[in-house]
Amino acid sequence: MMRIDVQGAATIRKLVPNAILIFLTTENEEDMVQRLLDRHTETPEGLKLRIATARQELKRASEFDYVVENKLFHLDNTVDIISSIITAIYFCFLVNMLTIFLSDIFSFVNISIIDLLRISPVSYFIIS
Repeated sequence: MMRIDVQGAATIRKLVPNAILIFLTTENEEDMVQRLLDRHTETPEGLKLRIATARQELKRASEFDYVVENKLFHLDNTVDIISSIITAIYFCFLVNMLTIFLSDIFSFVNISIIDLLRISPVSYFIIS
């Protein structure tokens, strides 16, 4: 897991096309500006630049696989959403790996999934 800006995400997408990208944003632009103001970490000029950059980044949210709103005072909910996304991706990966594994086994023993389903629970088959 990496925390990167939209340019970094574009680079990752080129290097690792199957990477899953999550765009974390605020509910609206006013909320984003207020959060930046509340941090008191930027000079007035730096704050203007940061707001302009954030506006441009928001326009590229559609380049991400998921967009998650980090609602004010609902951090636990945001964490739960991101955790659910990661869990779902993990299970999809496991299902894909299991499918590939089973396909390899079925081709090795020369049996198709349909043939396997036709075998009753009390049937035996010989692998030759």
